[in-house]
Amino acid sequence: QQQAGVRVRIAQAFGLPDGLYVNAFARVLRGFESSHLPELPQGWGGEEKFVTRRHDFRSLQMSPRWTDQSTVLHPYLHPHTVLLVQLFGLSAVYIPDLR
Repeated sequence: QQQAGVRVRIAQAFGLPDGLYVNAFARVLRGFESSHLPELPQGWGGEEKFVTRRHDFRSLQMSPRWTDQSTVLHPYLHPHTVLLVQLFGLSAVYIPDLR
């Protein structure tokens, strides 16, 4: 089952403050019983994480959408393993250079 992994895609967030450029960062927090297990030679079971990169600029800032492809993670299977998704917002303003 770990070989197949779990396919994860972050599509959209809702109800965020206006005026922020938001990206999502997802990572697997291992359960207690698997926290001491080493990373496998394939890179599985280690620090499993990814960040959204493709923002859909037609979406509202309060409900951003991302168009990234899904990511396959290969965490250790444990009942207390958690997928933590964190949203990071930056106050960004685009000012064109009119030279």
